[in-house]
Amino acid sequence: MVPTMTKVSDTFTDFVLDKCAKEKSIDVFPLLKLPTLDTIGLTAFGYDFHAISNGDNAIANAYEFLGVDSNRRAFKEPLNPASIWYSIPTTANRQRRQAEEIIRSVLNDIVATRMKQTQEQKSTHNDLLASMIIAAAEEESPVTPDTFADNLLTFLFAGFDTTSVALSYALYLLAIHPEAQVKARAEINTILGQDKVITYEKLQNMEYIYAVFMEALRLYPPAPFTSRNLEKDLPLDDIVIPKGTMAVLSLWWINRSKLNWGDDAEEFKPERHLPGCKEVEGVTAKDKAFRMMAFSGGQRNCVGYRFAIQEAMIMLISLLRRCQITQPTNAPPVQPFLTGIVQQPENGVWLTLTPQAASA
Repeated sequence: MVPTMTKVSDTFTDFVLDKCAKEKSIDVFPLLKLPTLDTIGLTAFGYDFHAISNGDNAIANAYEFLGVDSNRRAFKEPLNPASIWYSIPTTANRQRRQAEEIIRSVLNDIVATRMKQTQEQKSTHNDLLASMIIAAAEEESPVTPDTFADNLLTFLFAGFDTTSVALSYALYLLAIHPEAQVKARAEINTILGQDKVITYEKLQNMEYIYAVFMEALRLYPPAPFTSRNLEKDLPLDDIVIPKGTMAVLSLWWINRSKLNWGDDAEEFKPERHLPGCKEVEGVTAKDKAFRMMAFSGGQRNCVGYRFAIQEAMIMLISLLRRCQITQPTNAPPVQPFLTGIVQQPENGVWLTLTPQAASA
């Protein structure tokens, strides 16, 4: 997937540099949804949304509407009968059905075509959908085309909105910490060398880029909470929470707890995530997993976390090696705001990106 992710990231870098040349500063938050949508489409089921080149893509618009509409129904108007009963002939319900039909028709056509190609051994695709179809055939699993489409919708949601939110905060933190930009750019130049080609193997050595993204996730987890239904009594000190209770965990405060990260837990410090850092000495792998909970933890953690990290790292590399990132003096404050199960910067993330050669 690395070549595909790199191509999308380089296209996006061209796009934002051109936009900044005209507008000086830009809100990167809504723009970052474009490459994440293109990436998940190409790597999951071989479909090019052309979101970067055409922001008015019908599927992109339909999916954006469904996300906003679902949050409205679940969190803003949960007691409204029209939020619960989709058959009521309201404008919102009609728009929702139309949006669902747009996405479903495309996904169903893709799944049907690919299943036929696989059966006839004519498929040349190497993506998530191909892996799912092959696995189902090998296991003789009674998976239906609708099930494949349902899974693709899940990956589309998980790999689209959350990654763009995380990248927005990562770029913001790099903009206000220029010393981190210098370190990140030095690592990129050293590891990529003269050929400048990003490979999977080179990505594994990008320790500081990885640390920057993980620190951004720690401070600004896109999904700031999660929940679990207790299957047995849970003792916490002298309190026992009975089984059957739904426990809500604040990932935001776990990630920022001084008990987990020390007195400087609120500060941006990528070095926390580097090998050999004194803050991780003697910390077991299990404890590491449960003190930085941006991807949740345990058996029900995020199924796509490796995918998200790889995509984000490639995007950061593409932008940093070609752009100097700064925050305009008149930029509105970056303020997280909970919109549903995902938080996002309420005022956007306004940045200025200039060609790196010119800055140097």
